[in-house]
Amino acid sequence: MDALIKWWFIFWSCIIGSLFVQYNGLFEALWHADHVKLSFVILAVFAITTVFVGILTRRLVKLKDGAIESVKANLPMCWFSTEAMNALGMIGTVAGFLIMLSGAFGGEIDPGNIESMKRLISSAAIGLSTSACATLVGLLCSTLGKLQLVVLERALNDVEES
Repeated sequence: MDALIKWWFIFWSCIIGSLFVQYNGLFEALWHADHVKLSFVILAVFAITTVFVGILTRRLVKLKDGAIESVKANLPMCWFSTEAMNALGMIGTVAGFLIMLSGAFGGEIDPGNIESMKRLISSAAIGLSTSACATLVGLLCSTLGKLQLVVLERALNDVEES
C-alpha cells in the first residue's frame, strides 16, 4: 500500500503543479515560446505514462491475477517512455538551435540594415525560447516519470521478496 500512496502523492503534486502553472498563465507562455510544440508532446507522453504507472502500481499493490508478470512485462516500456521524454526535449533543443541559426545563415547579414538585424535577433530569440522550453519540460517530465518507476520497482522487489 505504501507504493500506491507514494504514487498518489506524486500524481497529486503534478496536478497541483499543473494548476499553479495554468493559474499563472505559464501554459500559454509555453505555447507561445515553444514554436515546434514538442513541449506539449512531452507533456502528453508524461500524462499517459503517469496514468499507466498508476494502474500498474495499483494492480501490484492489490496483487490482482498476474500482477507481478504484468508489471515486469511493462516496466521496459515505461522506462523507454521516460527516456523518450528526455530525447524529445533534446530534439527540441536541436530544433531551437536550428531555428536560431537559420536566421544567421539563412540570408544576408547586413549590420547597416536595422530591419535585417531585427529579424536576426527575433529569429535568435524564437530559437532560444524553443530550445529552453523543450529542454526544461523534457528533463522535468523525464525525472518525475523515473521517480514513479523507482517507486514501482521497489514495490515489485518488496512483493517478490515476501
